[in-house]
Amino acid sequence: MSHTQAVIEKWLARWDALQCFAAPDAPGQRKFFNFDSAPFPSGALHVGHARNYVLGDVMARFKRLTGHDVLYTTNFDAFGLPNELAAEAANTTPDSLTLANIQCMTRTLRNLGISYDWHRVKTTSDPQYFKWTQWLFLKLFEAGYVYRKLLPATWCESCGTVLADMQVVNGSCWRCGNPPVRRDTAQWFIRLTAATEQLLAGIDALDRWSVRSRRLMRGHIGALQGTAVELPAVTAAGAYGTLRVFVPVGLRIEDVDYIASACGHPAVRVLLEACPSRHQAVTAGDYDKRCRAMSAALPPERIRRRNKSGATRGGFDTGIRVCVPGCERTIPVWAVNHLAVSSGARICACKAPASDGERYAAAALAARDCNAPHARGDASGHGTPVTRYQVHDWPVSRERRWGTPLPLVDCAHCGTVAIPYDALPFSAAAPGGMTAAMAANHVSCPSCRRPARPEPYTLDCYLDDSWCFLSAPSKDLRTNPFVDCRSNGWFPVDHYHAGYDTYTYLHVYRFIGWFLKSEGLLEDAEIIRAYAGHDLVMDEAGKIGKRNGADHGLDRLLEEYGPDALRIAVCRAAAPGKPIKWTPALLEPAVRLLRRFESTAEMLRGHAAAGMNRPDSRQSSAFTRRVAGLIQDYRPHAALALIEARLEQLRRRLRVARQASAGGERHGSKNADDFERLVMLFSVFAPFTCEEIWERMGHGEPVSMSRLPPNENSGCKRP
Repeated sequence: MSHTQAVIEKWLARWDALQCFAAPDAPGQRKFFNFDSAPFPSGALHVGHARNYVLGDVMARFKRLTGHDVLYTTNFDAFGLPNELAAEAANTTPDSLTLANIQCMTRTLRNLGISYDWHRVKTTSDPQYFKWTQWLFLKLFEAGYVYRKLLPATWCESCGTVLADMQVVNGSCWRCGNPPVRRDTAQWFIRLTAATEQLLAGIDALDRWSVRSRRLMRGHIGALQGTAVELPAVTAAGAYGTLRVFVPVGLRIEDVDYIASACGHPAVRVLLEACPSRHQAVTAGDYDKRCRAMSAALPPERIRRRNKSGATRGGFDTGIRVCVPGCERTIPVWAVNHLAVSSGARICACKAPASDGERYAAAALAARDCNAPHARGDASGHGTPVTRYQVHDWPVSRERRWGTPLPLVDCAHCGTVAIPYDALPFSAAAPGGMTAAMAANHVSCPSCRRPARPEPYTLDCYLDDSWCFLSAPSKDLRTNPFVDCRSNGWFPVDHYHAGYDTYTYLHVYRFIGWFLKSEGLLEDAEIIRAYAGHDLVMDEAGKIGKRNGADHGLDRLLEEYGPDALRIAVCRAAAPGKPIKWTPALLEPAVRLLRRFESTAEMLRGHAAAGMNRPDSRQSSAFTRRVAGLIQDYRPHAALALIEARLEQLRRRLRVARQASAGGERHGSKNADDFERLVMLFSVFAPFTCEEIWERMGHGEPVSMSRLPPNENSGCKRP
């Protein structure tokens, strides 16, 4: 065991014994609820994770230093397809693999000095946790926010299952090698669009969210003003149907060059089946075939992201023509691959570039989802004003093994029946998760007691994560966390730590908060008070992560450099809103800073401070408030720069005092007082090193349990 590891083990044991980071069950007047985004235990943590968890820990440690009652924790988001696939590849079960990965991650997070209240860290695959995920789903179901509809999916006939994108390799099923097909399957949805207008209107009140995060929220909702018009579909023989079309603001229907429709849109299929001129339009069968081919080349759920990276958009002329009354020409209807039919009605009027009428795709960039109520417009082109949104309802059912079982059964006599609340957690499968043959299993119908078939689905793992905040205050989940949250005094979350790439999940969190408030379970629908967000950690090859194999060995770096050097390197590079350009060269300056603190402590040996009991200078109080403001503004690099500059001032004074004949005990004591403040502030960045220094300065309690004097933390109340 190296000296560094010995120091780590020493302080981890002492923190545990003294319960330094244990949150009270009920906070006092100054509470701070700090929550980190949940890691996926599909493998070891990497350097890319360090930014999120180190920044969260810096905030938590500083809030304790300023006298707050702090609840700081996270969850392990343990369900999901990556774990299922990894377990199959390793010839083990998903639960065994997940447990091993959680143990590995826990060890790494502890060695990194992350000061969670570990008694409150939950695992979403624990039946006592997913019991309440099922409870939440049933509440949504009862309130009418859950529904079932057909959705095109990639289906493997040989394996008898829906395939995710990552399970299709070179156009074939990753397991059996056979080519999959596209077919409609019944999927369960949560009606996120029921709260779209309220969630959009509430963004302005999120004044402790960063400007960028609020902009991402608005962009995700994607409100677009326009007009809905009903246009007749025509042939030479006359009209045979109508098509409801969205015309964005700024475009007159008379000026439209083409209509872009989502690939496979049912309204287009209806017109193709009704079209009297078979030589004019493609057949409904050919339409379906060509749409499947386009979808296979560019999966709908990846369309938006891949198009941003330069993927070619495609489409074809359906042969359908619509006309605008009062105009002599007709307008073609194209099926295109850059609009997702699962998102809602996607039929949009577009203006093609004057230079190339065939380049319709470039003109369709303004197309957005339609979640507005159906309304018949004036066929002259004026229509009915509507607002359409990019955000759409959430498909939450997954035909996967490793997930929360969907708590519904299909009964031949009663239809779809919910599992009773007192029968949760519900699982009709063997330990380890769902099975592919679960659709053939039978359970008793809760209503008529006859044999019934459980739903052959599990729930999206993000539904488990959607209520993670409510689980945090409880050490166990024996009582209902959705009821307890009104009385435990911790809500709302004072700061949530996650990257900007989680904005889609933030929308889900806000929806769940809105729903729980409507059910009378929360007083404030906005469950997250502050969210700054942060960018990625990059190297020369791009984003650091397990998926691309570039993790830079976090455990190896901890062993080689120690946790404090890694924490400082991350914080120094973590400017707000900017990616970290990671390189091991960032660690050497961090090591040098730690050595300067240690050498300063040696210079002051024999001058242990008693200054905590004496009045503090205005200068020290102002300095502490400046550091506090920078930490709370998510600017740890600037806070570290202030601390480092202050340390250098102190070291210069010490060198002058050594040389001056007047130097002595009085100067040493004053300098020791100043250094003590610096050690306290620096401990939020480098806890292990500062614990060692603090102990050598003669303090009996760890620096992690120290508190700044009232006149220094009075200006640090803002979360």
